[in-house]
This record gives sequence, structure tokens and C-alpha cells, in this order.
Amino acid sequence: MQQQTIWNYMDDPPCWYRCACCDDYQCSIHKMHVHDCVCPSIEEWFSGNPYEMRLSKYGKWQRDSGIKAADEAAKPTWKDVAFLAVVECSRMFPEFTSADVWNRIDATGGVKTREGRAMGAVMLRAQKNGWIEPTDRFVKSNRASRHCAPVRIWRSLSDA
Repeated sequence: MQQQTIWNYMDDPPCWYRCACCDDYQCSIHKMHVHDCVCPSIEEWFSGNPYEMRLSKYGKWQRDSGIKAADEAAKPTWKDVAFLAVVECSRMFPEFTSADVWNRIDATGGVKTREGRAMGAVMLRAQKNGWIEPTDRFVKSNRASRHCAPVRIWRSLSDA
């Protein structure tokens, strides 16, 4: 019975689970005992509970936490300008990327931000407001700061 429980955990383990060998806790993220792990202590564990959060949800939770932190760090003025640039791109192009939005901000003498990662939150806000939807396609960014990293192609839902 004990072995069966362990294997069910291994299909989708919690971030921290009881070790079968020593009855201590094991980190399924870093593959080591929690007391040796680089994860924060339970008192400092982000906003989740490592004993209950499944590994399959950890990546999404980490992404969402990062987007939220970047959004909170960006200036409200920049977020407004960026959102308007997304709306303009959605009216101008049937498909576009965040690089096109950045280019639109730059072309208007745009407001600067030190938190460029907040563009993800702006794109998601535009999606939630019905202006755009993600495709499953990516292209290499033409922005030097992105070093040819892949960026998602977004589809406009605007009737222009």
C-alpha cells in the first residue's frame, strides 16, 4: 500500500512530499530533501502551500506570479500606453506580436518602463477584454533586447 501511494504521487506529486526512505520531505521541483533544497522555508513559501500544490500546477502558478509581480512593478502610465498600443495593433493588423506593440510604443515617442516583462500582463489584459486571442504560432523577435527569442503571434478580434 505504501508503494502504491508513492507511485500515485509520482504521476503528479505535490511540490513537497514525504520521502519513502527516511520519512522526511522531498522536493519534487529540485529532486532533493527539503532541508537541503533551495526552496524557501514553509513560512516564506510564496503564496501557495508546497504540501498541497501539485507539480503540474507549479509552473502555471510560478508564471502567473511572475506576470502579476511584473504588472505591479510597471508604471500605470506605461500600462495604459501599452494597452492602447495593443488596441491600435489589433485594429491595424490581423495578426501581430508583442514586438509590434513595442514598435508602436516606440513610434509614438513612447513612455519608457524598466519592467518590460509587464508586456505579458498587458497582452493578457487585452485578451480578457476581447481585443486579441493567442495563436499556437511563434516567430523570432526582431527586437535586440529579446535576442531573437520566440514571441507568440496574437490574432486580432477587432472589427476595426
